[in-house]
Amino acid sequence: TRQAKCVLQQTHQRVLPAYRTFHQDLLAHQDDAILFGPLFVGRVYEAVIQCLHRDSTPLDEDADCQAFVDEVLRQLNDYVGYRPVAVLETEQKLEPYPHERCRPIPVYIRGVGVACGPYEQLIARTIAILAATNPTLLEQAYFDLARLAELAIDPRPYDFDHPANKRPNYQFGTWDLQLIDEEGYYCRFVIQQVSLDALARRIQEAQDAAAEDLLLESAAALAGTILMASGVCGRGPDTHSSEISLGNLLPRIATYRDAFYEQLLVDHPSERLIAEAKHLRQPFGGVRQYLNAELSRQRARQLEQTYLARLYARMGYAAASAREVAAVPTPSARIVCQIHCDLTEAHQQLDSGQTAAAAGRLPTIAELLERGIQCGAIVDPWNILGFGANFSLFPTLENTVHDHRVDELNTMMDEIFALQGRTWCRAAAARDRATEEEVAGQFRQLAQWWDQFAADAVSGIEGVAAEPLYQAAASAAQALAAWHEAGTKAGDIAFWQPHVADFESPKAYILVLNALIDQKDFVASMGVLMHWLSRSDEVALHQGEDLFYAVATGWLNELLAVPDSGDPPPSDPAARPPAGKSDAAGPAEAPANDWTLVQKFFDFLEANAGEYWDVPDFELSTAFSELSTSRPSADEGDPEYREEEQEEEAPDGQEELYAAAYDNMVYRDSTDDGIDSELLGEGLSDSDFELDEEARRLTDRLAFLVALARMWKRTALAVLGVSRQLAGQSPHDRLATWLDQLVQNRSRLVTLLNAIAGHQVPLPGDNEVLQMEYDRRRLIKDALLERVVIAYMVSTEAAQFLIAAGVQDDALQDEPELRQTSGLVRAALAGDIPAALQQYQAFLHDFEKLPILYVPLSKGGHAQLTVAIRSRQRTVRLVLELLPRLGLLKETCELLQRCAEAERQRPVGPGAVTEYDQLFRIGYQGMVRCLVASSAAWEPPAKKANPDDREEELIEYLQHLTEMMMVRWLDHSRGVRLSVLERVANEKQWKKVVQFIKRYGQGLFSQLFFNLGNLRAILQMGVEPWLSSLGERAEDERLPLLEVVHEKTTRRAAADQLQLIIEAIIENYTEYRDYNGTTTQSDRGEMLYTLLDMLRLRVTYDRYAWNLMPIGQAHEILVREQREVAAEFWRNEMIRRTSEMADQLWGRLGQLEAEHGMKLTTVSDRIGERFVRPLLVDRVCALVRPSMATAASDGAGSTAFNKFAQQVDELTREPTGVGLDVPDWLEDIEEEVERTRAVRIHSNLVDEVGALVEQCTLTRSQLQDQLDAMEADE
Repeated sequence: TRQAKCVLQQTHQRVLPAYRTFHQDLLAHQDDAILFGPLFVGRVYEAVIQCLHRDSTPLDEDADCQAFVDEVLRQLNDYVGYRPVAVLETEQKLEPYPHERCRPIPVYIRGVGVACGPYEQLIARTIAILAATNPTLLEQAYFDLARLAELAIDPRPYDFDHPANKRPNYQFGTWDLQLIDEEGYYCRFVIQQVSLDALARRIQEAQDAAAEDLLLESAAALAGTILMASGVCGRGPDTHSSEISLGNLLPRIATYRDAFYEQLLVDHPSERLIAEAKHLRQPFGGVRQYLNAELSRQRARQLEQTYLARLYARMGYAAASAREVAAVPTPSARIVCQIHCDLTEAHQQLDSGQTAAAAGRLPTIAELLERGIQCGAIVDPWNILGFGANFSLFPTLENTVHDHRVDELNTMMDEIFALQGRTWCRAAAARDRATEEEVAGQFRQLAQWWDQFAADAVSGIEGVAAEPLYQAAASAAQALAAWHEAGTKAGDIAFWQPHVADFESPKAYILVLNALIDQKDFVASMGVLMHWLSRSDEVALHQGEDLFYAVATGWLNELLAVPDSGDPPPSDPAARPPAGKSDAAGPAEAPANDWTLVQKFFDFLEANAGEYWDVPDFELSTAFSELSTSRPSADEGDPEYREEEQEEEAPDGQEELYAAAYDNMVYRDSTDDGIDSELLGEGLSDSDFELDEEARRLTDRLAFLVALARMWKRTALAVLGVSRQLAGQSPHDRLATWLDQLVQNRSRLVTLLNAIAGHQVPLPGDNEVLQMEYDRRRLIKDALLERVVIAYMVSTEAAQFLIAAGVQDDALQDEPELRQTSGLVRAALAGDIPAALQQYQAFLHDFEKLPILYVPLSKGGHAQLTVAIRSRQRTVRLVLELLPRLGLLKETCELLQRCAEAERQRPVGPGAVTEYDQLFRIGYQGMVRCLVASSAAWEPPAKKANPDDREEELIEYLQHLTEMMMVRWLDHSRGVRLSVLERVANEKQWKKVVQFIKRYGQGLFSQLFFNLGNLRAILQMGVEPWLSSLGERAEDERLPLLEVVHEKTTRRAAADQLQLIIEAIIENYTEYRDYNGTTTQSDRGEMLYTLLDMLRLRVTYDRYAWNLMPIGQAHEILVREQREVAAEFWRNEMIRRTSEMADQLWGRLGQLEAEHGMKLTTVSDRIGERFVRPLLVDRVCALVRPSMATAASDGAGSTAFNKFAQQVDELTREPTGVGLDVPDWLEDIEEEVERTRAVRIHSNLVDEVGALVEQCTLTRSQLQDQLDAMEADE
């Protein structure tokens, strides 16, 4: 008929293509064969017919029917998933955007049946299982098959990073919460395609069972997940009352879930399934673990792809970045990643003077932003006003989590506005009126749009206000345009005074200062800097990434800079030094008149700094401390052991500030739990805890002092380099004044440290929520203590270099190591090796009398002793870097040996921290670097013309050196405890732990108990006191552990076991999260020993890897120095030496996996490295710098980058981890990228000393003599 023909034509020629176009962002990954399945097309026919009947005018085949198509799409797009909707104070209820809604793909319709296609058998079997399930069990799950009108697939790619993913069972599916039948019941269940595909693949790929058995298992898992998800949603909107929380709902779901699988196994007896259930201790455990592992694998792959895309963009390879972005199916990851890549590329264009090209990217970024919000890839900005940074997983308040997407959006908007402001100012400075007006209009439009959401007015988040940023950019652009139009000469401060007087934000100052410093106008830029500092009470010295400290340091670096090393420039505000130069540059060849300007700079700095010039006082009242209960010191470790240094996780607040001010301190977070955003929020979150505000104030003040000390150090280096040119001038009087100030600052910093350390954080109550809040507060205090310690160490280092420049100070007579190290620096800079040796011997004489271990302040360490020892360790690092630079290998080895002896002979008590591994790395790698440089300078051996012969000679010497150093390394390592689990390497001790867990784990070892904040709080208050408080809780009466808490002896024994377990979980929290997310054993607290047993094996691997560390350190130097032949030999030798042990550990892992019936990707990835993978990562990292050096010239044709990308592809062939944390190897590459892009932020001792002291080379005979002397000292 004509109507049927019209329906077919409208459907296939117009509606389906329009649907695909409408969802080009949301469903770009989806194949037509799946998306337009038979039942989906049937639903489209229905919608077309319904719309035709509503339209009084029949559609002609050739008529313009866009309005009709739009109406059909509105009817089809009826699903948005779990998406809380905000209601504003105006009672305006917000709705999802049209592009967020889509049409699920039906695979079953009541009265029609199952759709044919790839899922037909699986869905049909699942429906059959549900139909045969016990009605009582279905009632418990709030599921009634008769009310299921439709079973459908969510066509959107699953977003593992969305906070809804934390809603229990959401990764499997959910009832459509908006589609309710006439009786008030949900009637459409929507399955996540990622889960369905994983189950379908198992049927297709598995070879160890009959197809029928595999179909049954997959259908059972699908049915079980449907029932679990149904239990969370309920049968309708009124199922769960306000008194129900996930905490008391999930145990009920777990109960009927287990009953479902047990009954299903009874109904479908199979020898294989029965044996599997006995082995895994849960029916259908194999397919359930497989499903969890597959989801984790997909999450890990998505994380690696997005991370690599951003890295490639930051390296300058847009095409490679675009390829990675295109491979990401999830629109949120894809669009956000594309925005970041465009931001990076725009900054790169500005760096190279392509202002118009950078401006051309701004509309693209704005369009991506709009598209991302419209399709739900980016959080709806209205949610900020409606929910803050919270995301509700369930109606009860306690089931609300932090929505990290809000933080990411605020950060992204700040970066977009920063790019607009920078582009606007560049155009103004270049007198490009067309570009200037275009960018200004775009900035104004975007700012007005953003400010309607009032993100900056919501408490608890770091919201961005656009209007002040726009006004700041406008003021800066106007001033720069006037500057160029006036043709003002450099140094005209008077010109700038009326302009900067109107500046009301740090952004305006930053934009003008960057332009002035780029033009080398140091006098005018200094005047603007001081104007900003003088208004610090009106205009903050830091706001986001706009930092006074960074631009002031950049000003000085530029003034004293040597020519660039050829490294590619940084390309975004976060990494770009305001002056465009590195802080790690060597002594400047500055003209003498620069010294006058430097003196003025510091004079003006002091005159305008006000209270910032002095060390602040701790201003909290003592009453708060007196009312609190003193906490006991934590005794964590046997006296005979020293712990590998680990830093506790610090709050995220003001990281940009410390990236600039503390740029010489590099941290590795060893306790990241992946849920810091929930625990701490972004920065120091608002609360009634008064230390929060005080920490903010002190952080700001300390950052100024650290930046000041580093600038004095930088100036001292410049004085050392230009002292011969300063005839008739003596800067030493001024340097002496600075040294006196540093001495005073150090004394006052110790006073501040003692005051903070004495401030007690109140002990928590007796529930997990209060304990987690206590942990948050304790972390704030510990982070503040650490920042004071860093300020002290940086001040000490600055004092060393001022003394090296010739300053004398009687106040430091009791610290002879400062003077000796300073003399060593002075001699090294002058290339005077005999003088350097004399200073070293004096240093060593006094060093032997002093301790080198310390107890952290968080564990009860003494404040003054701790800062003194940590400063001493920092001094030792400097000496260990200098000695091999001077060719003094024997002395380097000697100092390392003395450090090891000092740790043994002068212990400081339980909980002491050793940094010997870091000292060893600096010294040993310096020795290898000297050896490699020396061998490159040698003439080829007699009668040998083959270049490889020189490599063989290098390898021989390197093997000799490494064998000697390995003896020392292993001797020290025997006294270092890498993990608390090494205490239970003995099977007798291990059995006690297993028995404890089996007896008391049920009901105790829950997800809530293992929240990282709760675990740390228990350790802080003491495990035994916590057990005592446990006995007082009425709600815990059923806990088996209560049997032992009332009697002192049994309580103490239980506390010992529990402390070991808690410490083990904290040490291996990533592995615990893997265990909790992918195994069925994690549901049962009494099975926790299975995780610990696998971790024991991981610790065994770590011990072997630790012992082999010097081999890897030598390989790193070989690849960085491009000694490929020697590096390849080194890798092959490592494989030869370790293959047998690697095979044994891998075989043991297989045995444990079979014994415990589970696999942990995080453990298998580590053991699967076979001790060699870190060497491959070193090889990749070594290619970063040459790849970035040729990015601008060679682009995609860069030989170095092609090699780099090829090796990265090998590393990503299989994803690493479970997608909860960025893999270590990717973080290593990122660190190398950032070091190359902006050495200032990631500067370290090697960078600084390498620029200061030229590497001395040794002849063959000199090298052999030193090696012989080292061997004689063994």
